[in-house]
Amino acid sequence: MTGSDTAGIKGQPHGVSLELDLWRIDAATQRSLFQLGPHVNADLDNILNDFYSFLRGFPETAELIAAEGMVSRLICAQQDHWHKLFADGIDAAYVERVQRIGAAHHRVGLKPRFYLSAYSFIMERLVRSVIERNRWSRQAAADQAATLIRTLLMEAELALSVYTDTTTEQQVTDELLDLADTFEQELDDAVQLVRRKAQAMESASDEVLGAAQRVSEDGDHVAAASHEADANAQTIAAAAQELSASIAEISSQVDRSTGAAQDATSRSQAARGIAANLNDVSDRIGSIATLIEKIAKETRLLALNASIEAARAGEAGKGFSVVANEVKQLADQTNNATGNIRNEIHSMQQAIGETVSAISDVAGRVEMVNETIGAIAAAVVEQDAVTRDIAQSVSQTADSVRLVHEPIGSVATQAGVTTKVSTQLRHNTSELVGQVVNIEKRVIASLRNSRFAERRRAARVAVDLRVECTVGGVRQPAVVENISSGGAQIRLDGGTAPAGTPLTLAIPDIGTIQAEVANAEGEVIHAHFLDLAADVTAVLARALDRWHSGDDALIATVQAAARQISGLLDDTIDSGGISADEVFSTAYQPIAGSDPQQYLTGYTELFDRLLPPIQEAVLQKEQRIDFCATVDRNGYLPTHNLKYSLPQRPGEIAWNVANCRNRRIFDDFTGIAAARSRAPALVQTYRRDMGGGKFLLMKDVSAPVLVHGRHWGALRLGCRPT
Repeated sequence: MTGSDTAGIKGQPHGVSLELDLWRIDAATQRSLFQLGPHVNADLDNILNDFYSFLRGFPETAELIAAEGMVSRLICAQQDHWHKLFADGIDAAYVERVQRIGAAHHRVGLKPRFYLSAYSFIMERLVRSVIERNRWSRQAAADQAATLIRTLLMEAELALSVYTDTTTEQQVTDELLDLADTFEQELDDAVQLVRRKAQAMESASDEVLGAAQRVSEDGDHVAAASHEADANAQTIAAAAQELSASIAEISSQVDRSTGAAQDATSRSQAARGIAANLNDVSDRIGSIATLIEKIAKETRLLALNASIEAARAGEAGKGFSVVANEVKQLADQTNNATGNIRNEIHSMQQAIGETVSAISDVAGRVEMVNETIGAIAAAVVEQDAVTRDIAQSVSQTADSVRLVHEPIGSVATQAGVTTKVSTQLRHNTSELVGQVVNIEKRVIASLRNSRFAERRRAARVAVDLRVECTVGGVRQPAVVENISSGGAQIRLDGGTAPAGTPLTLAIPDIGTIQAEVANAEGEVIHAHFLDLAADVTAVLARALDRWHSGDDALIATVQAAARQISGLLDDTIDSGGISADEVFSTAYQPIAGSDPQQYLTGYTELFDRLLPPIQEAVLQKEQRIDFCATVDRNGYLPTHNLKYSLPQRPGEIAWNVANCRNRRIFDDFTGIAAARSRAPALVQTYRRDMGGGKFLLMKDVSAPVLVHGRHWGALRLGCRPT
């Protein structure tokens, strides 16, 4: 049987046609079903009542249909289904209806064996009914029974295929959830490892930096000391050279003094010899004077005798008497002169003796001086040699100090370089940690906002609820930032709580809720609610409906504006105003001197012309809307609202943070989650940094911006939460 055999069956797409071919459902089968309709409908009520009575006999199925009115509703649904089958036949609507019923049964937990048992029960009863009604025509009974069997088996296959598809999809989802959990855990482990390593690197770089700074300081001190030592060595070397020259001069003078002393010694010895000769001469003169004195005495004696003889001679002897008298006078004079000579000789001998004694003393002293000068000369010679050695050593020391001074200067320079490198290393390490944390933040934001990894089956709503939170027995004020029927995001007023910590929330106008911490990020904890009281559940549901209805208008606004921007960018690319590659470029060029850092891209100026009309119009729609801005997948915001696009003021960082928010990258968790989300809309809460330590709790509503079908980024709309 081919697809052409089913041409008479209305409204079947290709997939339905394959099913009909497989189960041999053709136009004749359809006509047979139409004929069976009145007979089946007549027996259907009894068959269905017996069927559900049969199911009550099994605990598993009895529990599924135990609710009040459940069996009546199920019988009505079954009757509607079978009436449509025998009235309208098998078409695409029938297939879709069967699969929907199968999905519903799968959701309530009806296992396949009970499903097949149910079809077996109904099939058996319907076939019996057909056979009884056609007991006189075996062929008709066989044909109608075959039609029922094929139809019911096909229906069972279609319903159970939903089980398989749903199970497979659930398995895939579970596997992806497990994969996301594993990846997130692995990523967190890797980030923690990098953080620990980076902290160790930072600690090591701090130590290196400290050591380098100390080396640099010590190097400066050593360099200064070596410079001073070099100068001192040069001074000492010069002084040693001068000392050597002075000693050489002293040595020369000592040599001259030695010569003079030796000459004085020779002269004193000569003087001593002369004095000795003078003493000898004076002795000989004394001997001569004694001889003269003796001759004078004898002459006087002769003169006396002559006088006596002259007196005897009388007149004749007068002449001789005169001569004798003259001779006597001459002898007296000679004797007197000899006495004087003797006295002078005696004085001279005394003087000569004293001179000889003095000369001897001088000669002795000269000899002593000569010996001393000799010793001095020897010492000077030795000192000269030592001084020359010292001068040479000092000169070599000066050269060595100079050689050391240069490397020390180099060491100081290298220490400075090491300090810079260590500082850069620490900076790079900090940047590495920042980059890894950003990667973790971006990946986790992407994972948690994917349709597979989103665990919250209840929609969240952004709020600003002041509550009382009791964590681990400690009561403290807190703020609920978003909430659903299943949990909440809570910002504690200081402190945090680990996963698994029980807590109690006292929410005004709603009631008290018991919860447990699922995970924590600093002061922000994510909690899931435990068993809620019925009255609290009802009050919370009404509050959520009210809050959600308030978000619906914002979601519609941001989605419409995002579609406008997508269309505008598509048209601009199509008209040649810019290329798609330029629009998707992530070559962010830092604007020099900006603080906080701002960036330019190839499309920034174009966006400054294109986007304001759309973004500014959104601000006018509702008074509660504070901003509306477009960001790319990395959180880069090229064009902000005019009130947040003022020129930066140099040095006024806090003012710049609040008023110059264009051309910046907002890659915090909320910013990345909005930028990366592909969901039709995403509602978040976050603390908006407005500079100077001021933060505002904001509700962020975003919708994806597509460019030629590719996810480019998002349009973010911000307002104060409920």
